Amino acid sequence: MRWRMEVYEVEERQELEMKELKELEVEEEPRAPSEDLVKTYLQEIGKVPLLTREEEVELAKRIQKGDQKAREKMALANLRLVVSIAKRYKGLGLPLL
Repeated sequence: MRWRMEVYEVEERQELEMKELKELEVEEEPRAPSEDLVKTYLQEIGKVPLLTREEEVELAKRIQKGDQKAREKMALANLRLVVSIAKRYKGLGLPLL
């Protein structure tokens, strides 16, 4: 039962991250060059496939053994989460850029 709850939480988190990522991409005002770079960056991180629970566990084990490529893959796969968290602070005194 606990495993099912964890899978549900991961899927729910991923759906929320995708929704928030799309909200960040939608703007109607003309963009400054730096905003275009942010849009490009968001599109690029959106192309990185999400990890399954099993993949995360396997990468974590490899990271503990010092595998730098596993560390990079884990970081890249979680950039959506980073953007999602950063978005929560948008408008609170710190610019997104």
